[in-house]
Amino acid sequence: MKKPVIGITMGDPTGIGPELIMKALSKKEVYGSCRPFVIGDPNVMREAVKILKADAQIKTIHDLSEAAFSSSHLDVLRPEGVKVEDLKMGKIDPAMGKVAALCLEKTFKMAMEKKVDGVISAPLNKEAFHLAGYNRFDTHGRCPGDT
Repeated sequence: MKKPVIGITMGDPTGIGPELIMKALSKKEVYGSCRPFVIGDPNVMREAVKILKADAQIKTIHDLSEAAFSSSHLDVLRPEGVKVEDLKMGKIDPAMGKVAALCLEKTFKMAMEKKVDGVISAPLNKEAFHLAGYNRFDTHGRCPGDT
């Protein structure tokens, strides 16, 4: 029986989420029970590695088929439209709220397509999320401004 594929969204790039993910996935035993990967910005995850002084490699993947699910490096899938520049840790930023929303959207789409077996989200900053225009969902799961 194959281990479940778990998509982990990086949460708000300016928050603690990327660091929490790195701490959790630095434990080799995690890979014994599942096949985790991150949906987010590879550069943000590299910054988390630096902050933690972790011994980890970040591998950018463009499709889940490229994931190795290895504890020797972390597979990071960057959704279309996600690019983090000028990261200001701990600052509320609508652009980072949008990045978090795009990561969630990609991950849940993958779940609905049965490409992942489970979804975990690192913490989001609700204020940044709302400032980005994601105030409430309609009955079809769409936020205002979705096309």
